[in-house]
Amino acid sequence: TPQPIVILGGFLINPEAYGPMRCRLERLSGQPVSLVAVGKPLWSLTVFAFAWALILDRVATTVAELARRSPTGRVTLVGHDSPARGTEDSTVSRHDVALLRPLPNLAIACPADDLEFTAALRASLSRTSATYIRLAGTAGTRIHPESTEIRPGRFIPVRTGTELCLLASGDVLGEALEAARLLESSGVSAAVVSCPSIKPLDEDWLDAHLHRFQLAVTLE
Repeated sequence: TPQPIVILGGFLINPEAYGPMRCRLERLSGQPVSLVAVGKPLWSLTVFAFAWALILDRVATTVAELARRSPTGRVTLVGHDSPARGTEDSTVSRHDVALLRPLPNLAIACPADDLEFTAALRASLSRTSATYIRLAGTAGTRIHPESTEIRPGRFIPVRTGTELCLLASGDVLGEALEAARLLESSGVSAAVVSCPSIKPLDEDWLDAHLHRFQLAVTLE
């Protein structure tokens, strides 16, 4: 069932810069993609409350209009942050997940590559509640093999290990794998687990496996 996707654009990026991402998301999901961009002029005024009100009104208007036209009556939100100071750094704006997680009836996903992202989109179509997908440049990245089984709400073991467990969500999964390789060269056996589902959390996996490790480290 077609369900519109709305990108909540990075505050420091011009709308035109999202052209390639919109095309990639439409190709991966087969769904229409819209953009709610803020841009520098309005962002520069966010020291004042009225600017935030304008931004939120813009988001609400876009989402409400698309929801009215959506066959499911819902939309999928994709949050995307802006690289800082012209770099590829995408770690400057993680507060959205923390702010949204307490909201009831909202599923949250942080995919690490295009397979996880596509799975999150498909899962959003089967839910009766809303879904927020946190994307940081990972829609075109490939980490998992094509045959990887990705189930909604479940963690994905990526690398085996016995002493340390690295739990990574989103675009830092690659860094977690590199860290595990460096640790192995120092004689430390580190497992890596991808955690694309932030809410609901895969408590079954945590209860069944986390006790086997001397230490667990989260990377976000």
